Amino acid sequence: MLAIQRIKEIENILNEKGNVVISSLSKLFKVSEETIRRDLDKLEKIIF
Repeated sequence: MLAIQRIKEIENILNEKGNVVISSLSKLFKVSEETIRRDLDKLEKIIF
């Protein structure tokens, strides 16, 4: 899955649940926790 797709999915999860757990997202997308952190940083820059 491409980063942009992950970021959109993370955004959807945030909108639905209100929060996310990095370790859970890491397992869900089968990527490292560091990758999820980078995705969240990118998402933060897009939103704010």
